[in-house]
Amino acid sequence: MASAASRAVDRRFRLVGFSERDGLVVRSMVRLLAGRTRDRWTAVDADPVHLVIVPVGFTGDLPAGAAAMNVALPLRADDLWSQLDRVSGQLALDEGMLRPGRSDTGEARPVAAGPGRRLQLLRWPPDALLGSDLRYLRLATMLGARPFAIDELSAKSNIPLATCHAFAAVLHANGVAQWLIDPDDPHADEAGNAGLFSRIRSKLGLEGPR
Repeated sequence: MASAASRAVDRRFRLVGFSERDGLVVRSMVRLLAGRTRDRWTAVDADPVHLVIVPVGFTGDLPAGAAAMNVALPLRADDLWSQLDRVSGQLALDEGMLRPGRSDTGEARPVAAGPGRRLQLLRWPPDALLGSDLRYLRLATMLGARPFAIDELSAKSNIPLATCHAFAAVLHANGVAQWLIDPDDPHADEAGNAGLFSRIRSKLGLEGPR
């Protein structure tokens, strides 16, 4: 098993549909995996939670806004570990939890798409980034064929623009994709030059109050 990532997040989960005995087994197994999963999972008995764990075949209602995960008994540690990490990857994408870029002043800043840019996939994303969401798999497959501008990617995949932006930012922040400047876009040079001139003015101490 791999060790947890350095950016581990505290996550809450609760169990639904388990007997008292089976629920104790699941909770105990998650505690045994502490330090090995990508995030730190804590069992609670009330919402809000990040994840609801249910037994295979469960057909009851689940709380809105939480991910759901099916587990079968008897439990296998490797299966539970991999499922928890897939959920962590999906939650990270949905929440836009990115590794920030660095500005010229050393301050953290998010990396986002700009005008006249297309996203190019450098290698297939790891499972932790794709999670179990078919939207991300579809986007990665399309990007594997050729670079896309984000608005074009959204239109052709029929996936909301905000989701495409979040997914692209995560891929770029994790070194899986890069932005290409589109020479045919009339705004590409304008956007790039504006940023370049701003950095030059800043280094020369010419940036004044606005």
